[in-house]
Amino acid sequence: MGTNLRIKQTAALNRMLNFNSSLEDREGGGGNEWSDHWKVLVYDRKCRDIISPLLNVSKLRKRGVTLHLLLESEREEIPDVPAVYFIEPTEENVARLAEDLKKRLYSAVYLNFASKLDRPLMERLAKNAIASNSYSMVTKVVDQYLDFVTLEPSLFTLNQANSYLSYNNPGASEADIETYARAVTYGVFSMLATVGSVPVIRCAAGGPAEMVARQLNDLISEHLLGNSPFFLRGTGGSTAAFHRPLLIIFDRNDDLVTALHHTSSYQALVDDVLPHRLNRVTVESRQDGESGGATKKRNYDLDVENDQFYCRYAGALFPEAIQANGAELAEVTKKEEEIRSKTITQLGKGERVDDPTQDGSAKELLSAVDSLPKLLERKKSLEVHTNILQAIMSAIAAREVPIFFDVEESMVASSRADKATVKALLADPDKGSLQDKLRLLAVFTLSSKASTADLQELNETVRQAFATSPPSSSSLGAWPSHEEVELGIGAVNYLRRQRAVQHLPDLIESDSNKAGGGVRGSLGAGTAIQGAAGIGGVDSGYMSHFINKAQSQATGLLAKATNLLSRRNSLYVSRVVDNLCNFKPNTEDESFLYLDPKVKGLDSSAVKGRAPYREVIVFMVGGGCYAEYQNLQEYSRQQSATAPRHVLYGCTELLNAEGFLTQLTELGRKSKW
Repeated sequence: MGTNLRIKQTAALNRMLNFNSSLEDREGGGGNEWSDHWKVLVYDRKCRDIISPLLNVSKLRKRGVTLHLLLESEREEIPDVPAVYFIEPTEENVARLAEDLKKRLYSAVYLNFASKLDRPLMERLAKNAIASNSYSMVTKVVDQYLDFVTLEPSLFTLNQANSYLSYNNPGASEADIETYARAVTYGVFSMLATVGSVPVIRCAAGGPAEMVARQLNDLISEHLLGNSPFFLRGTGGSTAAFHRPLLIIFDRNDDLVTALHHTSSYQALVDDVLPHRLNRVTVESRQDGESGGATKKRNYDLDVENDQFYCRYAGALFPEAIQANGAELAEVTKKEEEIRSKTITQLGKGERVDDPTQDGSAKELLSAVDSLPKLLERKKSLEVHTNILQAIMSAIAAREVPIFFDVEESMVASSRADKATVKALLADPDKGSLQDKLRLLAVFTLSSKASTADLQELNETVRQAFATSPPSSSSLGAWPSHEEVELGIGAVNYLRRQRAVQHLPDLIESDSNKAGGGVRGSLGAGTAIQGAAGIGGVDSGYMSHFINKAQSQATGLLAKATNLLSRRNSLYVSRVVDNLCNFKPNTEDESFLYLDPKVKGLDSSAVKGRAPYREVIVFMVGGGCYAEYQNLQEYSRQQSATAPRHVLYGCTELLNAEGFLTQLTELGRKSKW
């Protein structure tokens, strides 16, 4: 099964909330008993994001947390209750902490820092506590090394905003780059310490990936020499020592296309076209199901562990998710109607459904009635996905996303770019938003060998597309200004110049050169999805209308996508993972650096007789995306039959293409390209 990051980090957080006692440190995430110790939890915004995907309000209450408050908020004195602090080790936080101690807000203070508290800050905190005579309130000070956010059992992020911009900024000094690399290093170290594993580290030579890899190698070595308890945490016995994971560190510049490519799977589209952060998605729902009705924003929490539908279809192609949602909802509704109909018939005969003396049919009905609450809960969950699916359909229909996806996929799969097709899409003001056109232009720029004159011609095509007033029938939202268009073109020009300066290799290989399978498919060959009129609630008539329409559309899309589904592509990260795990000659296995924290000075030339890796950790410096994560999970599932291999995916931040374009735009502005 592999390492479950959610279980590991939840166990560490529960241990922290239990005043760092190991009494409840269990593999299941901290035990099921209620805590006898009531306390206040104080956190900063970053640490709140670490906790929120794992522990909701009811779980915090179960751990004895009566109040959870932001460090920066104005808090009242609660002198009879201890406080557990969980904060980042920053100058601002330490100063605010010193003020809390001076005011004696709580009876005792347990200080937990998400990463290492450096000595200068520690000395400053101690000096302030002594000056205010409040040092006796501090019961424990612990570097927790929990500075990462776990979103799924195999997915984590350091949640570091503008991570690609940080190390590509032409104005960044060496000190800035060093500070950035150090923050990334401690974030990855936090994950490894929580899991309790000492990995073998591989990365390409040069750039931020090597910088992070070498710092991480040294940091782990220091802790091993000091008999640090971190790498004993959660190992579950001695078997972990025999199956060390492989950690592969990538640079976002290794594969820029994937970060900009339009997506086709359910989860990736949720992140691409809807407001989505830390597993929470926001959907605009229409009150009356009509296109002109008032809208209301609804927030839904998506849980790949407990939500059966999302667990099965998060990585599935979007049309498959629509089809499955319609089929499952129809099945659940039918079962509900059957139970209710039988119950009414039984009551009409004057019989009690809960009478144990009744015959077998009555007992069968009683069992069915008992299952009704769970059935209704499942129906409610499916209706949530119906609303989300329709919101996605409306967005991609307005922007005609399937057309952009199909053109980009053709470029990636065949290594050929049809300039005329690209130009026609860029020139049509009715197809795609500015971001859609810029993404298409960026993929063309990165995957083709077009001349500078061709690229300038396409830039001018984008300018002309938005030079006139928006079409009267446009449903693409606010029309971009001239400045926004120029900044977007500057972002694409930055990519072109960056590729030329760094001599980036062509990452788009022909199908015959690609190893393994992937998860890319198609939304349809040039098929525009016609969205329903509105989102609405769960009205049965409206829901039935949507389900019928969704099923019909999904069937059409799947039929037209058949010719592309057989050509699923393995992404760059998945191909490298396969090459390194299988020790393939003339691949990255020979060119990537080999670092082992347990063996000082070891390099790739000294590696002999390596054992197969059962667990792989992929980490992307500069921002990752759901497309890469799902591609790696598909690769992992394909390996399960022959050589079981579990893949964890992490990144400095999870980005959709629009977020990545925003950073590229800023880089284009700073570089004056």
